[in-house]
Amino acid sequence: MTTRDRRAARELRGYLERLYGPQPTLTLTTAEEVSSERVYVYVGGVVPAPPATDNGQTYGATSFDHYAPAFVTVVARLASRLVAIRSARYAPGGGLVPACAQDGAEDLHAVYGKLFPDGAVEVDVPWQELARAVAEELSEAGLLDRLQSGQIKSKFASLRWYFDSIPQSSKSKVNYILRAATDLSTVVCERCGAPGEHRRRAWHVIACDACEEAQRKGRRGGGG
Repeated sequence: MTTRDRRAARELRGYLERLYGPQPTLTLTTAEEVSSERVYVYVGGVVPAPPATDNGQTYGATSFDHYAPAFVTVVARLASRLVAIRSARYAPGGGLVPACAQDGAEDLHAVYGKLFPDGAVEVDVPWQELARAVAEELSEAGLLDRLQSGQIKSKFASLRWYFDSIPQSSKSKVNYILRAATDLSTVVCERCGAPGEHRRRAWHVIACDACEEAQRKGRRGGGG
């Protein structure tokens, strides 16, 4: 296993454990294709730990089950796609090759057209990579036809994706995948893309430990 393989597997485990708790039965198998800059990590053995029903939340017969095996499989598959996309920017010795949010939005539009119209993408690079993972998932499922996004943004520290046009025949399938992306976004640092968590600042954000510490030092006037 190469350094890139280990890093990809570590990131993927980080996402899944922040979402579903410790994963002692998790299996991660890496495959680096010669024709691709990406590292692909295949997931198995995800066992989510649902929250206690007395945690103050209201659960009913019609409540969406975020811990259903079929849904968890979609979330894990999106997380695997996200890591593969991110791995193309892994820099030797750590860190990521810098990327520009404007360039990223333009590239999404160039590849996927109306799924990412000009001005619709209002998230930074890490969540653009998550949006690309969603686009790949939709494409593979044959769900891109006649989809046109209106806005893709962060709201209350989760990805929100609004459509101007979505066929009724595919709406439920598309929304199922987007719900999975929204869940995944809650553990993807908005600044760097590493596994993160919800942080309460003047506004709600998802940040990894390193970015949160940098933010704190900035507030204290520290020079890093």
